Amino acid sequence: MTILLAHKLAERLCKNMDDYKNGLLEYDEESIISMAREIAATEDAFYHLLGSIDLDASEVEFLLKFQDPLTAVAELWEPHFGKHGMTFEAVLCGFFDDETLELYPLMYDPEEYDDLSGYGFDDAVVDLLDAVILASDILLNVVGERIGISLDGADERREAKNSTGGGRSTWRCLN
Repeated sequence: MTILLAHKLAERLCKNMDDYKNGLLEYDEESIISMAREIAATEDAFYHLLGSIDLDASEVEFLLKFQDPLTAVAELWEPHFGKHGMTFEAVLCGFFDDETLELYPLMYDPEEYDDLSGYGFDDAVVDLLDAVILASDILLNVVGERIGISLDGADERREAKNSTGGGRSTWRCLN
């Protein structure tokens, strides 16, 4: 999976989670208590998707087709959340098919969706370019923090950070 795809998915998931949490503010305490299972399943799906599972490039591209991949996956996961013997990975296997594309709003028309890999470069060049772009973005954010300015705008305090462990990339949102 290219770093750019993983970074885009992490950003989208962080935005989806922020939107979800802000949406919860519209509910009263009693409603939120009755939504406890949904909230827990959404939070669990969020952390699974950000790095505790291995996704290949085609799965990340599939998730990026959705406006809100977090809600799409969380709704699939919620009925199985906390059940003995059910794993997130096993449930997620049923997500990656064309029928799922019809259930949730998409970022792009499926007929026009570009898989982000057809630019004529081999994978090594694309991965290198992705790494350079991500490194420059991280460097700019670090420099901005050190001199006391926000390069992402006042409302954007979140960044995706890559940490490598065990030979695979994991992503976390930092607030």
